[in-house]
Amino acid sequence: MTNIICFLELNLIHSDLVIFKLSKTAKMFKYYTICLIFVLVPSRAFPETSYDLSPDLKLSVESHLRISGNTLGNNLDLDNDKSDGVIYMGYTYDMKFHLEYKDVLASFLKLESNGPFDFDAPIMSDNKIDTFYGEINNYSIPEVIPRVEEYWVDSLLFNLPLKFRIGQYPYQVGNGYALCGYYENYGLSVYSADEDFKWTVYYAKPDLVNKIILGPQVPQEKALDVEYDSNAQFMSFDTIIAWNGYSFQPYIGLLHDTTSPDHRVNSYPSPVNEDNLGTIGIDIDKNIDKLNFGFEVARNFGKANIIGESSDIIHKGYMGYADVSYSFEKITPRSKLLVSSGNKMNADDVVNGRFHSHSNYAFSVYSPTNANLSDTIYPAAYGPYLATGGGYALNYGIARPSIFGDAYQLNDLILPNIGVDIQITDQWSVSADYWYLRSFEHAIGTQDGRAIALSSDLGHELDFYSSYDLTEHISFNLLTGIFFPGKYYYEKRDDGDILGLAPAPRFDGGADIAYQIEFATEITF
Repeated sequence: MTNIICFLELNLIHSDLVIFKLSKTAKMFKYYTICLIFVLVPSRAFPETSYDLSPDLKLSVESHLRISGNTLGNNLDLDNDKSDGVIYMGYTYDMKFHLEYKDVLASFLKLESNGPFDFDAPIMSDNKIDTFYGEINNYSIPEVIPRVEEYWVDSLLFNLPLKFRIGQYPYQVGNGYALCGYYENYGLSVYSADEDFKWTVYYAKPDLVNKIILGPQVPQEKALDVEYDSNAQFMSFDTIIAWNGYSFQPYIGLLHDTTSPDHRVNSYPSPVNEDNLGTIGIDIDKNIDKLNFGFEVARNFGKANIIGESSDIIHKGYMGYADVSYSFEKITPRSKLLVSSGNKMNADDVVNGRFHSHSNYAFSVYSPTNANLSDTIYPAAYGPYLATGGGYALNYGIARPSIFGDAYQLNDLILPNIGVDIQITDQWSVSADYWYLRSFEHAIGTQDGRAIALSSDLGHELDFYSSYDLTEHISFNLLTGIFFPGKYYYEKRDDGDILGLAPAPRFDGGADIAYQIEFATEITF
């Protein structure tokens, strides 16, 4: 019988640092034992947290805690022969305060603590956690102190039928693929809240949230380049028109970026001193009894100014999205399709390590001339749990063809999906999804120094989600994803390419299945 050796060293000076040297099996047992402690929280109803401070002034307070046990395997290398699996315990928690005076004035404050890029932060793991962007250590006591994640003040604008909002908050249009929506930014907006005709004018100063941080800055996030390094402005306008069961939302936005060349992460070799990335689109939805369907189209426009005699970079990316669902009371089948353009690769470009075309067909919310804006202007929509990092665990997706080198961003991709939601009981619901991933353009790799066309078949993924409400305030969730690599990952080629447009976890012609499992307890009070 295998002996399990447990060594415990307690340093009283640094009492928050406890090192467990256990076997992986024992550590898994330990993590899920801790999770069970949260499962056994008394299931009594938590006290009401809404208060009438006066007949016209109301305050509501809500807290949320998520404790997760996470297991990842092969997501970085698709290789069973490498011991890269990780098991860790993570957390996210927040507190929300909402103050409202009649219908005239409202304010909101959200304190939050979580991990890099808003994923679950690790507090106990068997090793450093390797990610797409580097290693992450367990968060220490100072790092779990919450900071102000969102706050705003909303009021009527004089005696007009308009409202004004200012603060740090997210802004989203359509299904979250265009403009932005993932992160909160310092901004202001003027909007009309008419029931059948709503419009919003929005302005934000991107990246300022990484300079004016209302709380502690986690050193590990700074090491991942989450910091203030760009000079940009963002403006947008959208309307929502309700008519005869339809909802129309046309929108237009502009990201004006004047960051200096030495502060950009530029995918193009030519220096850029100004970039205007515009996006125009429309989202249309229709409800007919139990049938819901919709579609959204958007296109990039604008250009990046090149310093010197080279031609400017013209933005021409486009995106199309459609979804449909039908409710059979407890069972709701659904399907959706995303088509997002990417840059066509040129064999000579790959061999010589430079771009020939100055047309950027990669649909995006920020420009490939400045990836530093990705920590502030980012799409809210997400895809498969594993392949694109759509879960909560510290997995940012599996490397695939993209000018951004970011698997979460759904560009240069054809992504059909079918799924079903099932309400088993009033407390228990499950969802299952099948995804097929295919690159929009054929990637180009190299083999023995020669350019070769690579398959567009990226693979398949099966996702499963289950949620059980023990009480009104306590729920248990299970999230799993299994990724089956496609032909793209099985093609043997040289280790990478100069431009980095055809990345893969391995280049030896082999690829193994990857998996992700998350078990979480969520408590609201």
